[in-house]
Amino acid sequence: MSAPQRAIGVGLLYLLTIGTGIWLSNSGRPLSTLFITVHKLIALATVVLTSMLFWRLLRHVQTNVLLLGLMIASAALFVISARLLRVLPPASFKFLLTKATLALG
Repeated sequence: MSAPQRAIGVGLLYLLTIGTGIWLSNSGRPLSTLFITVHKLIALATVVLTSMLFWRLLRHVQTNVLLLGLMIASAALFVISARLLRVLPPASFKFLLTKATLALG
């Protein structure tokens, strides 16, 4: 499987994660444990596959400032979007933003 196909697959997983999250937030209370577990597993798979994709790209591509900047910006936007959806409490938002920046930098 080529890198663009992997990137499209990861993008579809992100959309699926966001879609199931919105569906769960609009479904009312009490939430089904099965649906929450499926949503969390999809999100975990998305994070793992994204990490694998970036790792492979960084091994084979000459890392330059633009690529590094784009990676930091995408990680920051992901954390910010999660915060805007009120998924993360404010304290973990700052922690995750710092951690993502340090991990990519």
